[in-house]
Amino acid sequence: MNDINIIRRPRGVTLIAIYTAIGAAFSLLVGVPQLLTGETTAVALITGVVYSILGTLFMVTVYGLWTLKTWGYKLARGIYAVSVVFGCFSLFSNLTLGNIITQGITIAIAIWILSYLRKEEPMDLFGIKS
Repeated sequence: MNDINIIRRPRGVTLIAIYTAIGAAFSLLVGVPQLLTGETTAVALITGVVYSILGTLFMVTVYGLWTLKTWGYKLARGIYAVSVVFGCFSLFSNLTLGNIITQGITIAIAIWILSYLRKEEPMDLFGIKS
């Protein structure tokens, strides 16, 4: 019998991949229809392009996390670091209760993801030296 090393993906990495996939789905559900409606206004085109690019980038990140690729780890860290910054800008650009709650939760999740990915287990799994 061959000695096969089976690497188990930690639950945290699985949850991050699923959360990122949900974000990708929402981004693509907003972006792609904007591009397909035929609207030629600058806002519609920019919205469609930005959300479509983000959705695609998120899906690539999901693949990298799911298959435990080093670049997937780095891409996830980059995406969620930028997410914290944009979340803070969004938080203060619209001071309604709903936006404050939504952005607060989004920022908290992104900070949790960043702190989780800095732990020894995920870093070792993705081949990142601490």
